[in-house]
Amino acid sequence: MSDVKRAKAPSGYTRATTDPDKPYPIRMAVLSAGRQGQETYDSRYLNSKAPYKGGFYTEQLLKGLNESDSFQQAHDRFEQETWNNNHQEREASRALNNVKRTPAYKEADAGVHEAERKIDKTSEKYAPSLKSLQQRRAEAEKDKRLKDVAELDRQIAQVKEMQALDIKPEQDLRDNWSKKRDAITAPAQKRLDEASSKVGGEGGSRKPLPVSSEYQGIDGWKKSDKNPKTALLIKGSGHKAADTDLAAMKERLIKDYGLKESDIHVATNPDEVKAAMAKMEQFGKTNAAQNPAAMIYYSGHGFLDPKNETLKNPNATDAVSRSKSYNAVDRDDPEGMHRGTLQLAHPTDKTKDQMLHEHSLKDLIGTHFKNFDNRTLMILDTCFGGSFIAKNPASGQDNPFQSRNRGTVNV
Repeated sequence: MSDVKRAKAPSGYTRATTDPDKPYPIRMAVLSAGRQGQETYDSRYLNSKAPYKGGFYTEQLLKGLNESDSFQQAHDRFEQETWNNNHQEREASRALNNVKRTPAYKEADAGVHEAERKIDKTSEKYAPSLKSLQQRRAEAEKDKRLKDVAELDRQIAQVKEMQALDIKPEQDLRDNWSKKRDAITAPAQKRLDEASSKVGGEGGSRKPLPVSSEYQGIDGWKKSDKNPKTALLIKGSGHKAADTDLAAMKERLIKDYGLKESDIHVATNPDEVKAAMAKMEQFGKTNAAQNPAAMIYYSGHGFLDPKNETLKNPNATDAVSRSKSYNAVDRDDPEGMHRGTLQLAHPTDKTKDQMLHEHSLKDLIGTHFKNFDNRTLMILDTCFGGSFIAKNPASGQDNPFQSRNRGTVNV
């Protein structure tokens, strides 16, 4: 791991909240790879040969657990690694840009462009003849004059051959300048390629955003903790990756944290979420004397919903489709940047009751999780996951995880 260091988070616990007037009803940890107001770039579907086939954040969390005692530690490892990788890529990019400012590179680059200009100018001399011959050929083909078509094909090929011979010296010159230019940038380009390959998961095809977190010393979710635990795994719609994520998370909870399969609940809609939380509430009451812990995990699509009651774009009159659901907020309107929504159904006005809004989840936690205070962990592998952590920017208050300067980038 790189020696690049982030600023350390200040000590003390800050409750995660989206609405400054309504904090989460219990002390809990919220981990997410998606910042408020931003989609998460991950490896879902980007590389069909990727062995995991799930969400990049979940994959990295589970990988980090191999060398960590808790999800929080695994999250911090991923955050540090993400920050370092992005930093190294930026440094490599700057180095390449510096090379491109050298006289040698500028000379080679100018040589390439000058040769290409001459190639284009020479090619233009033959354009009228080729256009005329091709028009005559089209007419002959239309009239089914096959002999004329064959003759015109011969003449077209002859003109193209003359054109190729005429531009070859400039093409050779361009190729020579291009080789010189590539040789000048090769070391810096190699460094950038290597740095970029570490950013974005399998194949380095996309960059993961700096992750968001809000927690301080949440108890009960270390491998070494022997307290009773229960978990709710929520599957979002529209992502096959969610199946892989939920199966992997369930396996890890049983293997590393000792959960019984009967204490792990899977939900795909708000009604199932409510039913599962009611069972978890009973679990908390039954094991109250043993400091029970609870997890809420979500994998799937997430988006921002400015009013929490409609899925319509504020700049349009039609209900947004799934492909538009990510952009259902007017980015110039800060009032629309303070609510997160988990997509548990194809988003339309008719299915708005099947969405799980931040405030609804907060209310459910307040109703059912009283016995899990300071021992609740929520993990969101979704776009805009930071909106389940951040305060309303319209209030003028900073997002807790941004003000803590944990290596995240302000939005």
